Amino acid sequence: MTAKALNREKTTISLLWPSSSRHAGISRISRNSYTQFCFQIPITEAGQRMMERGMEVLLEQKEILGDVPTIFVFTKYDMLATAVEDNLLKGGKDYSQVDIELEAKQLVEVRCVEPIRKLTKETSIPHIAVSMEHHDKLEELVQLTYEKVFEHFRNQPGGSLDLCPAQMETRKLGRMQLQWIERR
Repeated sequence: MTAKALNREKTTISLLWPSSSRHAGISRISRNSYTQFCFQIPITEAGQRMMERGMEVLLEQKEILGDVPTIFVFTKYDMLATAVEDNLLKGGKDYSQVDIELEAKQLVEVRCVEPIRKLTKETSIPHIAVSMEHHDKLEELVQLTYEKVFEHFRNQPGGSLDLCPAQMETRKLGRMQLQWIERR
C-alpha cells in the first residue's frame, strides 16, 4: 500500500472516530452500546484479505473505540465449510461432518482470530462465524452479544442494566438486534 493510500485511510478513520475524548461527552444512553465488526472469512487461496489497512489501524489503536464490548462476526462460514469439504474430497479421504467442522474452526482461528489478536494484542477475542445456512450460529451470536454486554455493563460504576435479548432476524439480511434498558 502506498503512503498516500495509507494516509487516505487514516484520514477516513479520523473523520469517523475523531478522538477518544470526543466519546467522553456522549450521553450515558449513547455510551451503553457495543460494537460488532463483521468480516467475510477470506479464501486465502483466492488472494482474499480479511480487512483493509484502515481497519487494521482502527483495531491497533484501542483508544479510538474506547472501552466498549467488541464482538467479531465472521461471515460466509458456509463457503468456508464447502471449501474444506471440497479439499477433503480431492484428497480422497474418508471424512464426516465433524471433520469438516473441526477443520473449518481451525481455519477461522488461523485466518480471522489470530490476525485480530496480533493487531489488538488481546488474548481473548469474542467471535463467532456465521452464515445464512447455519441459523444455530445466529442464536449463538445473540447469546455471545448478551453475555459480553452484560459482563461489561455489570462492572461499570453507578449503573446496572436489565438486558432484554430481542432477536430481530430478517432472513434476507441476517440482521439481529440486542436491546437493553437501563435501570435508574
